[in-house]
Amino acid sequence: TVSWRNADVTTHTVTGDEDEFDSGFVRPGGTFTARFTEQGTFVYHCTIHRFMQGAVRVFQVVLRGPLEPLPAGRRTMLEGIAPTGTTEVVLERVLPGPRVVVGRATPGVDGVFTFRVRAPEPRRYRVRTASASSPIVRVRVAPRVSIVRRGNGIDVSARPARAGSRVALQVYDRERFDFVTVARGRLNASSRVTIPYAPEGRAHVRAVVRGRQGWSDGFSRAIVVRPG
Repeated sequence: TVSWRNADVTTHTVTGDEDEFDSGFVRPGGTFTARFTEQGTFVYHCTIHRFMQGAVRVFQVVLRGPLEPLPAGRRTMLEGIAPTGTTEVVLERVLPGPRVVVGRATPGVDGVFTFRVRAPEPRRYRVRTASASSPIVRVRVAPRVSIVRRGNGIDVSARPARAGSRVALQVYDRERFDFVTVARGRLNASSRVTIPYAPEGRAHVRAVVRGRQGWSDGFSRAIVVRPG
């Protein structure tokens, strides 16, 4: 079941492109609910404002993962819902080759199920039942980044090793209320780099190891650096 609420100041409709459902006029503050009993993609539009379009994607079994990238090695929860009466869901890791089964679970009476997995690297998962499969879920992962001042430079390292990745050295700008890049480097074969940096005054500094090959950007904690 999907519900829409008109939070605008003008009237709209929720009308299926194939006339599967039609809300009629929904005035500001009004709601409309539609029940979908089949798997598929259902495109809809507003008949008053034809440029307003959307889509509802319906699956028999759904899997959800974390929305934000995780630090490498952290454990996380994958959860989903299967049709009532499902006796088992199988969690698979999706690889370039054959899929690998990493877990099995019995859904509750409400169809809800959960899996706990570790995220040492970016991974893709899906679940399947006897009759259906979920869309693929990506678990995004970022390297753990460490920085330390060393002489007239900032030593940056990343784990797991991310040799060849670009590094941005950033300083907090009070006028912009954000970090700005002041120098760049690249991790060597040992996943380290020393970036020259000599501040004119007290500065809050952090390093960002840019994501590549499926990895997300990794951010270090900010450290205070003073002249001298």
